[in-house]
Amino acid sequence: MIEIQLSAKNSMITDAERATPEWARQLTDFLSKLETWSPHDEASEADYYHQRAVVYEALVELAPPGPARDLLLQAYVGFVTHSNLQSEAPVEWYWHARSLLDRMRVDPSASAKVLNAYRASGSVILQLQASLDSLDRAVATP
Repeated sequence: MIEIQLSAKNSMITDAERATPEWARQLTDFLSKLETWSPHDEASEADYYHQRAVVYEALVELAPPGPARDLLLQAYVGFVTHSNLQSEAPVEWYWHARSLLDRMRVDPSASAKVLNAYRASGSVILQLQASLDSLDRAVATP
């Protein structure tokens, strides 16, 4: 079990708290621990994939715009792109890639970063998702 204390008051973290060097340090420490998590730590590779993907999605959403979020996004895309679940259970695999994009839609600049990361991922499916999303936006905009 990986734990991180994100707020001393055990409450929602404000934008100001997430912008502090202390929070960035805690995030870096957490990411170091996250890298030691492996599929062997869970009942199945699918369990591992879903759990780790959810953690990444939440962290990308939680991190303030800037280098920390960019780092998290790259780590997430790398994780998703290299998962065996992509070929073993493509719908399950894709659900998380789509989930992150849906979560980031509230912020157009964050959504654009996700799409750019998908375009650069090397994954045909993620690249196609980015292209379809761009086409959808172009059609929706008069």
